Amino acid sequence: MKSFPSGLLSHIQQGQTTLTTLFKITRRDGSILGFTEHDVDIVSGGVTYVSDSGYNRFNLNETADAEAKTTELVGAIDAIITRDDIQRRLYDGAAFELLLANWKTISNGTGILCTGSFGPVSIEEFQFRVELRGLTYRLNDLGGNVCGPDCRTDFGSAKCAPGGTLAGGTTINSLLQSGTVVSVSGNSFVFSGLTNPNLPNGGNCTLTSGSNNLLSIEIKDIDWGTSTITLRPGGLLVVDIAPGDTFSYMPNCDKTFFTCVNSYANGLNFQGEPHAFNPDESLNYPDYVQPHP
Repeated sequence: MKSFPSGLLSHIQQGQTTLTTLFKITRRDGSILGFTEHDVDIVSGGVTYVSDSGYNRFNLNETADAEAKTTELVGAIDAIITRDDIQRRLYDGAAFELLLANWKTISNGTGILCTGSFGPVSIEEFQFRVELRGLTYRLNDLGGNVCGPDCRTDFGSAKCAPGGTLAGGTTINSLLQSGTVVSVSGNSFVFSGLTNPNLPNGGNCTLTSGSNNLLSIEIKDIDWGTSTITLRPGGLLVVDIAPGDTFSYMPNCDKTFFTCVNSYANGLNFQGEPHAFNPDESLNYPDYVQPHP
């Protein structure tokens, strides 16, 4: 059952109303955007809800059976929701609220019609497409950990490096290096400023200047002899990397116990079961061999 402020509830109970909806988005970086179907901008709760002809109210009502509700939202890429921000994944998992308000008397307060979160945002030619997920959508996720030989946590996370330090005493921050692009050839570029850490090949490259600032892309190979980094194809870059661009480099971990122990001396924090018994082995039996006469 929804609960509305008394002033707004009294207005709704009248025969004639001046109602509108407000759509509030809280991105992953904390930025808040607002849209309204009203013909002028509305300011409520410190948020300016922009009058946008491309926004229309939608229905995402939860039911008593706790079934996960979803609906698809399609919008135009413009000066507010930009292609760069979508490519930086700032809208993936963003929280949203659909509010009801009296545009004539905003002081009546707002009532929440529905809340939820964005799914992954996909880009089409001049528009974006995203699935809006109700609160019960998360009940679809299975909890708990799955036993397996590989590590279940991300490299450098709290379980991998409690307090930012690996079991061997190496800090995660000390592994991060900064470099500069010298020249570019296709999907590869020559760099300066990095030193060979003698760790597993590959890693992550995050641009720290230029048009691709803050965008990350996976490294396919590093040739330390020629100071060349080859990036994996298909990365989300706004434009091509250019000479003079700066970047940060973080080595990778393939999540195997061998790499964790031998490359990072972090076996005590390994979040997997490399020596666990394989249940399939209990079903194995020796092949029949005919005895000698």
